[in-house]
Amino acid sequence: MKVLIIGPAFFDYTKAIAAEMDNRGIYTFVFNELHSETIFSKIAYRLKLDFFFSLKVKKYREKIYQYIDKHKITDVLFVSPEIIDKKYLTEVKRKARVHLYMWDGFLNKKNPLSVLNLFDTKASFDKFDCQQYGLNYIPLFAEKMYQGNSDRKKYDLSFCGTVHSNRLVWVNKVQRFAKDNNLRVGLFLYYYSPVLLLIRLLMNRCCFNLFNKVSYSGYKKEDVADLFKSSKVVIDITHPNQKGLTSRTFEALRSGSKLITNNENCKMLGREYMSRIFIIKNIENQHKALLEFIELKTPSLNDKQDHFLSIERFVDQVLGSWNE
Repeated sequence: MKVLIIGPAFFDYTKAIAAEMDNRGIYTFVFNELHSETIFSKIAYRLKLDFFFSLKVKKYREKIYQYIDKHKITDVLFVSPEIIDKKYLTEVKRKARVHLYMWDGFLNKKNPLSVLNLFDTKASFDKFDCQQYGLNYIPLFAEKMYQGNSDRKKYDLSFCGTVHSNRLVWVNKVQRFAKDNNLRVGLFLYYYSPVLLLIRLLMNRCCFNLFNKVSYSGYKKEDVADLFKSSKVVIDITHPNQKGLTSRTFEALRSGSKLITNNENCKMLGREYMSRIFIIKNIENQHKALLEFIELKTPSLNDKQDHFLSIERFVDQVLGSWNE
């Protein structure tokens, strides 16, 4: 088996999946789905203005076709594709088996729905999308670097994430709560453009105090792992259109921290994890319960719990679904 993974560059998760497949003796290579990672390209793709560089996209896809032929790729995994179309997928399918894995819900990324029937196998992190569209349910994962637990907790609360949708408002509320209760907060905030973020803040007339706390170059995963392992609690605020459990869910729990999240679907993890999870609905009305949860002592994860949260389990399920 030889595998090509085509997906977003986000946090190098596709490279992590490829590395885990390599560990099993499977030749695996990764292509970024987008032909370019520049700010202009990303904005153009999101605004459906990619016709500006249609020739470059065509050449980039031809490079992918040539790679598949040259290296005799047997399986191509598309991860949460944004710009996939029937012509492109049909050409790849002529050369290899094609698989889909979604770590975004179809409410966020609708494009793959138009070619869903062409995939040999399809899976998602969103159990509800799986039920509606007939996909395999495969939860996300945390990499090995997140494994472990620090006895010395530098932060009471930490948050790491892109400041999309209503996250800025949530982060602002968390900071006020922390200040009122003398809590230590670790923040890793990211956005891809300072100009676009400033426009967002001006349009919403809020959260200007967070502008200078946002990074526009991103963070290393090793630094995020260290942040989580040195936090009593990690906060995960999901996108309003997402129902699946994000990587942050698995990373926070595997790091030995507890989790505060607005995603009620965490209940799907089962009773053995729920003592480590606090479902937040209205931070203003949950102060006492939040403070008690932050100080709550929980036992270390056992081997079975840790494996479920791991990338090893994830790759087992992905490869297993291809061979069913």
